[in-house]
Amino acid sequence: MNSSFRQLGAVLGVSILVAILGSTRDLTVYDRAWWFLAATGAGSALVWLVPKARAQHSE
Repeated sequence: MNSSFRQLGAVLGVSILVAILGSTRDLTVYDRAWWFLAATGAGSALVWLVPKARAQHSE
């Protein structure tokens, strides 16, 4: 099941990145794509850390 979620995340991430970049050669689009990847990375780290913090707090 974990492998399926990992593959789904990769497919969605790449498809959203391609949608952001499109076919333009404008460098500001790459800036937007970088910020999107940074935000999703930070968001996924928070999603991973919150249950761990709750589990440690409940012990």
